Amino acid sequence: MMRIPGPKKTIKTNQSRILKEDVVETEIDDMNPQFCDFVKLELYKHGAIDVEIMQHILKKERPGIRIRVVCPKELTEHIAKVLFEQTTTFGVKINNTHAMRLHAELVKVDTRYGPVTVKIGSLDGKVLSVSPEYEDAKVVAQKAKVPLKEVFTETMCNYRRRQEKQEHKKK
Repeated sequence: MMRIPGPKKTIKTNQSRILKEDVVETEIDDMNPQFCDFVKLELYKHGAIDVEIMQHILKKERPGIRIRVVCPKELTEHIAKVLFEQTTTFGVKINNTHAMRLHAELVKVDTRYGPVTVKIGSLDGKVLSVSPEYEDAKVVAQKAKVPLKEVFTETMCNYRRRQEKQEHKKK
């Protein structure tokens, strides 16, 4: 994965972290769509938090693409410059926004096919989301020559068993 997150400004509250971010958008109707993958990788390399590239109908009913980039406020001008350098755009729109994210923790879960990283999302110490990391599960499934859904299912079952054992030990 090529995510290289940049610095983040946060507002502390008693319940969560509110992140100040910008959304940088552009619409393009004259660029080879094959460039999109490269542009996306460059944006992540330069600090984008999230990049969406969508097919879109533009003015005068022209087909095109919309590139939407979420980035830390400190990187907004830099991200805009990357868009100008890597695409055919003549302009970008910048919107200020705030985001709230769960605290994320990565743990390894053993399966009979191999270890899989699981992302655990929590808020105020309470686990709200648990999800196997796709790339890990994909590699494990390919090596074991089993369906990806089987690796996901076993990973989640083993994670839950491990959590139940830990909770039982506390009692």
